[in-house]
Amino acid sequence: MFVALHDLRHARGRFAIITITVALMATLVSFLSGLTGGLTHQTISGLSATDADTIIVQGTEDPSIDRSHLDGLTTAALLADNPTATAVTVKRTQLQGTAVSLLQLTPGAAAGSTLGDLPIVAPGNIALSAPLQRDLGVEVGDTVTVGSTTYTVVDPLADLWLNHAPIAVTAGTEGTDTTLLALAAGVTPQLIDNTQQVSGGDIPLSLAAYAAEHTSLSMINLMLVLITGLITGAFFVVWTMQRSRDIAVMKALGATTASICRDALGQAAIIVLVGIAAGVSITLVSATAIGDGLPFVVTTSTTLLPAGLMLFLGLAGAATSLVLIGKAQPLQALQQNA
Repeated sequence: MFVALHDLRHARGRFAIITITVALMATLVSFLSGLTGGLTHQTISGLSATDADTIIVQGTEDPSIDRSHLDGLTTAALLADNPTATAVTVKRTQLQGTAVSLLQLTPGAAAGSTLGDLPIVAPGNIALSAPLQRDLGVEVGDTVTVGSTTYTVVDPLADLWLNHAPIAVTAGTEGTDTTLLALAAGVTPQLIDNTQQVSGGDIPLSLAAYAAEHTSLSMINLMLVLITGLITGAFFVVWTMQRSRDIAVMKALGATTASICRDALGQAAIIVLVGIAAGVSITLVSATAIGDGLPFVVTTSTTLLPAGLMLFLGLAGAATSLVLIGKAQPLQALQQNA
């Protein structure tokens, strides 16, 4: 690493530029990852909280929770055939002037007292997501109005959202129209005409907002990571070409190709690591400063995972310059001195 550290000290300008570039890319990637995670949380966390492994929705093609509408007779027939299921009605409504996603739960004959992390509340009660309850300034035992119906507030839920609106949970009414049936893992759904099941990772994709947001933002993030690898690779290819004479001299003095390659990769690792660390740090500080101003999530998958991918692709890009190191011959040092 002697040559690598020597270059870093004596070519501060060019190495500072590539380090700052990597830091800016890391900031973009980590910030966009956190934003994607936050938007995902506000889109599907209420649905994920059901812990449903399978849902039953209306239709036979292109399953969509947004378009699903199971009438009262269909819901009753499905609950009779799937007694452990819980019927879920999703409504976009106003709760004391605040837009909410209201989930009305109607358990089957053999369903439990909860649907995943969502409680099966008694008729006349309502459970609010904790931030919604805090923003409304209501306490357990207070009453709130949804439309023309008054409910008593019970223990709050976690910070759960559906389609970018905080959720509220009330009891459903048997024989009324619903949106979907949720079934726990290991339960084989029984379908009737004009219904279909959606399982596993396809459940979030049946929400139009999630499919549009997650796909587009993930693609942008992937492109930024790939660009980081390309930029790093291009820099080190040019840098290696510029010091081809120095490499030839080192080989003439007895340095092996392997040792020079290790030195070059070590140099790249220092630059990429410093740049990524700076970028992620900027994102974490920004996320703290923003607070609740943006839907932002800081987790391992939104920070360390993209940082690790950037490090891998950055070193992979830098490794392309090793081909030039392998081609350098000691005789070139004599030829260039002639």
